[in-house]
Order: sequence, then C-alpha cells, then structure tokens
Amino acid sequence: MRFRQALEWTRDALGGLARALGTVVAWCVIGSFVAVTAVSILWKLDAPPIQGLDGAAAALPSRFYADMLSFEIAHLSEGPGDSSFSTRNVASFLTKLTTGIDPADPRTLAAQLLPGAQGEGNIILIQGIGTGPADYPVEVPPAPHLQEPAEVPLPEGYPNVGEAPPDSTPQEPAEEEPEPGAQPGGEPETDPAPPAAAPNVVFVYHSHPSESYLPELDGITKIDEAYDQNDKSVTVAAVGARLSEELEKKGVGAIHSDLSYPWRGAYDQSRKTIKTAMAKYEDLNYFIDIHRDAARKDKTLLTYNGVTYAKLYFVVGQKNPNYEKNQALAEELHYRIEEKIKGISRGVVGKKAGSNGEFNQSLSPNSILIEFGGVDNTLEECYRTAEVLAEVLAEMHWERAEAVKANAAPAEPDGETAPAAASDEAKTQ
Repeated sequence: MRFRQALEWTRDALGGLARALGTVVAWCVIGSFVAVTAVSILWKLDAPPIQGLDGAAAALPSRFYADMLSFEIAHLSEGPGDSSFSTRNVASFLTKLTTGIDPADPRTLAAQLLPGAQGEGNIILIQGIGTGPADYPVEVPPAPHLQEPAEVPLPEGYPNVGEAPPDSTPQEPAEEEPEPGAQPGGEPETDPAPPAAAPNVVFVYHSHPSESYLPELDGITKIDEAYDQNDKSVTVAAVGARLSEELEKKGVGAIHSDLSYPWRGAYDQSRKTIKTAMAKYEDLNYFIDIHRDAARKDKTLLTYNGVTYAKLYFVVGQKNPNYEKNQALAEELHYRIEEKIKGISRGVVGKKAGSNGEFNQSLSPNSILIEFGGVDNTLEECYRTAEVLAEVLAEMHWERAEAVKANAAPAEPDGETAPAAASDEAKTQ
C-alpha cells in the first residue's frame, strides 16, 4: 500500500515537474522570438526611417494634423468621424514614425525582417505625399533572356560616352582635323555661326538603359518583360535624352550616354563610362543615373491640374562613405520640384542593398539615382516630368554659379590702391 502511494506521489511529482519545465521552455521560446525580432528591427534601422521635422510632417496623416489644429482653431474639428487622437491611432503613428512598421499592414514588418524582402537595406529619408512607410523602390530584374544587352559595351577609356559614333563628325575634333565649321573642301560655312555652346555641366546616363514602360511595348504585360534591348526610343534612354534636350534649351550643357551593359555588373560598367566622361569634360558637375521603378501606377502616377506626370523617387546609396552630401542634393531636388508640382516626388530613399550599395555616387557629391515613374507610366508622362526636373536643375546650376561669382573677391586694378592711400595721407597732412 505504501509502495503504491509512493509510486503515485512520484508520478504526480514528475508530471508537475514536466509541466513546469514545459512552461519554462514555452516562455523561453516566446522570449527568444521577441528578442530576436526586436534585435532584427534595431539592427536594420541604422537611423529612423523618417528623419527630422520635415519627415515627421510628411508622415503625419491629414486627419491627424487637422485634429491637432482643432485645439487652436475653433470649429475646425466639426465633421463626421471620431477624433484621431485615440490611444490606438497615436500608438500606430508613433510606431510608423520610429520604426517604419505599420501595425495595420503586416507586410511592413516582413519588409524589415525577412532576408531578401523588398525593404531590406532601405530607409525612407523623406516620405513624399502618398508614399507609405514601406513604399520602397521595387526592382524586378528582367527575364533571363533579356539580361544581356544587344550590343557589347565599349571598353574602358573609349572616348565615346553617348555622343555621335566614331564614323561621324566628332564634337571635339583632333588636331589633325579641320577647324569646327569648315567643310571638307576647306570653305567655311556661309550660315551664321550658332551661339557658343554652354559648358557641359550635367551628365545623364543609365546603368539599366533597357528598362521600359508597358504602355510603350506592344503585347507585353509582364513586369519582368518590360524591357527593350533594341529600341531605345521606348526606354528610359529616351527619357534621359529628353532631359538633356530640356537642359540645353535652358542654357545648361548636358551630355547623354545611352550605352548598354549586361544586367549583372551594370554599375561597374557604367562607372567606367562616368570616369571616361569626367576625364573628357572637366566642367561636368552633376551625374544623373535615370532608372524606371517596377512599382505600379497607383504609386507612380500623379494627376496635377488635369495633367498626368510620372512621379520621381530619389535614391541615395548609403554605402558611399560620403553619402550625406549626395543626400543633401537629393533632398534639395525633392523640395524644389515639390514647389513646382506638389506630389510629383515620392521622396528620398537610402539604400544599402543592390549593386555595391553606393550606385557610383562616391565619384561625385552631385551624383544621384532617380527612378522615373513605374512600369505603367507612358513616355509622355515621363517627358513632362523631365521638363520640370530640367527647370529645377537649371535653376540650381545658375543660382550656384551666381553664388560663386558673388563670393569671389574682385581683383583691384594695378596702381589704384597705392594712389588712394597716398591721397588719404595727403589729406591728413
């Protein structure tokens, strides 16, 4: 009898111990998951997704903002719906502001945590109007049969960076060739000479020049097939050409390169093109790599006063040791173009993934990557945006040029300083 009681007591004790051990293990698993999740989020968030008061204001929902103003402006809060100042809404806003995670959208958590997710390595530095906390640029590589260019890239050091081919009259002739304006027979042209060309200040190029737009491609509906290797008149190369033309109209010299590169290693190849251009044109100051986002129309289309535009997204490579200077350029472009057309910019995003994480921006503090629209935009919409961007770039260039002139100390003519001093000395005597 005692043996049976001892056996039951032992069994109950072991059962209680097992349950306790199971509880401890379960809580350890839950605690580990919470800890790993928190560390993963903090590890990926090198800086808050929204920086500064401007970023916070951009992320502030309009109703939230209106309710804030209602504390000072009587009757402003009158209208349907409850106040947005509930515990849930405030907590949700603060979570999005500090971590970039929207509690109402589980995809934003996955974008922060999952390896290879769309948001990995992305930080929204300035959140444009209509841009969500996880609306990063979308990159969909071309289908395998579209990843090799139709033409072989030119070797490093080749003088051509997008101008006329070698068998035509070059823009800058060698010493042995006739002077500009002379005909093969040696007789000068009779037409009036055109105005002197402005120094080449802007270099426009494309690391992925085959990126195209679905409305421009007959019969193509898949995003990974929105590329054209043969006809650059329907790709981002055409957008770059239009931007260069608009800059030239405003007196800002621009060079456009539409050279093609293999998809893999494209930035390494385009880097060689940039270096060649920098060596050939000493006045180059701005370097703009134009791409096309793979996001859909609801993110990339703006209708302003009845006219449609392709939205822009400015990308800063944060693995560039001096990326803050490139970021300053991107932010200035964002704010300036927003002053022209509200909502045309999706904002500024910092990226550490993709290519080598710096997108050739270490070559110049005035280098930037710009996403022009998305797969559903048309070239006409991109052209309209290119005209606005050209206006902004021209204004920036001329303002900076005037500032340099104003800061330069005027040189005094020889012989003026000494007589003036002598005259003053004579007056005192």
